[in-house]
Amino acid sequence: MLHSTPLTPLDELMTRWPFSPGAAGLAITCQGPAPTPARITALVRERWGAIPRLSWALTPRGRPRPARRHAWVHHRDFDAAQQIVHESGTETFEQLVSRLMTESFDQDLPPWRLHTLPEPDGSEFTLLLRTHHSLLDGRSLVTLLRTLLDAAAQPPAPRTAPAEQRALQRFTSVVRALRASSVPGTAVPMPDQGVTAPAYACRPVPTEVFGRARTALPGRATTVTEVFLAAAAGTLRAGLDPWPSCSSSGGGERPVFVTVPMDTRPAGHGHRLGNEFGAIRVAVPAGTDDPLARLAACRGLIKPTEHQATLRFADALLHALTAVGPRLVSAVLAPSYAPAYSAACCSSLPLPGEGLAFDGRPLRRFRGFPMVPPHGTATFVLLGCAAGYTLNVATNSCSGDARLLADTLLRELHLLAAPALAPAAHGAP
Repeated sequence: MLHSTPLTPLDELMTRWPFSPGAAGLAITCQGPAPTPARITALVRERWGAIPRLSWALTPRGRPRPARRHAWVHHRDFDAAQQIVHESGTETFEQLVSRLMTESFDQDLPPWRLHTLPEPDGSEFTLLLRTHHSLLDGRSLVTLLRTLLDAAAQPPAPRTAPAEQRALQRFTSVVRALRASSVPGTAVPMPDQGVTAPAYACRPVPTEVFGRARTALPGRATTVTEVFLAAAAGTLRAGLDPWPSCSSSGGGERPVFVTVPMDTRPAGHGHRLGNEFGAIRVAVPAGTDDPLARLAACRGLIKPTEHQATLRFADALLHALTAVGPRLVSAVLAPSYAPAYSAACCSSLPLPGEGLAFDGRPLRRFRGFPMVPPHGTATFVLLGCAAGYTLNVATNSCSGDARLLADTLLRELHLLAAPALAPAAHGAP
């Protein structure tokens, strides 16, 4: 066993998530019967066995535990094969995820597992990578899954870094963000269907629906994120219909806010593993009646250059608070877990590449689940690959809420695509 390393402030923050054990995961589903357990083990050892971070185990550092930071302990004798769990296939994917969302990790092993889930008829199989969020963020999970797939020697190109702001611009961005974070928001009632419990639901989204929605407005095509936020705004509006005064259109009314995670890795370091993200708070047009008007209002809502300055400031603040004591971080962040502060979290991740496969079996679906969200809120996760998109929803209210919200958001996406789909349906050019 090697020396221990204290967690970064963001890693430490993830260990103190108050609503669940902190598990999150991404999954790939491939066509055909699953490879044998021995073959999967061999590929995992070959492709993941030499990745240092996957050998890290989480351990308390000092006593009492709540007042001290944790540490990573590196194991020399780590074997990635110990982390593979072969499921029997008696559960559906949604049932498996619902169980794993609230299942703790064995403290003596690194906090990640690769679950294999075959379909009983042998038509397809799923590999679900589940980790504690203190170990890896969503971008890291994508990187690992991409590495596990065949022909991973050619990873996707890193994103271009946004243009750097001048000092005065950075200061202005931070001041604007601090003002926005203090604006009171509107709590959106959840559907409250079923027994109170964390829940998960997943829906496939046809690729053409997103394509049509992106071109539904004149001028430049809207981004995937803008379409996603517009659909989320419509979904949240559905819960506010009895209270039409709760809009985001001014007049002193309280807006509906959502949080949007953003990757903070610098250009050229997109495949660095760990937790390197921040979250911004934005008001979405939930008070707007027309779906296309909501989409227009979401154009330009995410401003990467401005938000990067805010995220750098937030990271510096987190480091300062953690130096005083981890419990102070939890106390300072507690108000941000309230539904009125953020009704939902909207996160999107792509799995780039064409012709992706695992041991020669073509990739067919890309799904996943986030940490259990704060009580009375929802997390919407949009995952995309060459085979299409999936909408993944997690709630922490009633067991039927995730399914109802997923259905509503899918309907909103179809409404955004409808103007562009209508001419095609009538044979128009």
